[in-house]
Amino acid sequence: TMSKQMINKDLVVLDKRLVSTMINGNVTIKQGGNFILDGMVNKDVTLEYEAIAKLYGTIKGNVINNGGELQIFGKVHGDIITNNGNTAIHPDAKVGNVIEN
Repeated sequence: TMSKQMINKDLVVLDKRLVSTMINGNVTIKQGGNFILDGMVNKDVTLEYEAIAKLYGTIKGNVINNGGELQIFGKVHGDIITNNGNTAIHPDAKVGNVIEN
């Protein structure tokens, strides 16, 4: 599904979801979830086990990978924290600290 209106709450992604608007909350991608961001997240993005995320937009908070497939093409103001899973940062991405635990 595609979201065009601003989302003023936390978002949990369970299936394929393209967001090209602003999310004023945290985003959690669950197992089986596939999140494509072409907009902005004002808090954190967290990938759980076997979640997929392609982030082309802007994340104001942190991006935390707990066992998913994460690709970052856009801008991350906070930290990128990989506790598990695979994190790929595109050369043109603008990111802060990259932490691998």
